[in-house]
Amino acid sequence: MKDNLHRHKREELLLILNNFPGQAYSIAAQFIASCPGNTSEIAVKLFPSITVTNTGYPTVSGSTLELSVSNATLPAGVTNVYAAYVSILGPVFANVTYADGCIQTVVPDGVNGQTYMLLTSSTDGISDDNTLAGPVILEVGSK
Repeated sequence: MKDNLHRHKREELLLILNNFPGQAYSIAAQFIASCPGNTSEIAVKLFPSITVTNTGYPTVSGSTLELSVSNATLPAGVTNVYAAYVSILGPVFANVTYADGCIQTVVPDGVNGQTYMLLTSSTDGISDDNTLAGPVILEVGSK
């Protein structure tokens, strides 16, 4: 059972690394303290980080998350922002609102387990091209 869980997590990680290099690098970057001086820069976009400021673990579907985003500005022409909750079942999108000076989103029903949440400008799918910030790793429990 434990071997199957580790294999499943490896497959999930490889899917992210192969299809979303900027998002994968954005997760890994928070763990990188330094690189050797002769290392060339990685040609992958580093997205602004997301911090959930109002919740403990596990996060529960249906709850409102308050988000802080580091160094984020909306690209020209972007008017809509969505939260994409990505798990092994694929992305589920939710609206993002701005209230009392903070970014908020509600965890959609049906989202459960380890989930990667990112901010995107589209609900047509996720890519490095429409990612605005994140991802942040969430553990989402049942109600």
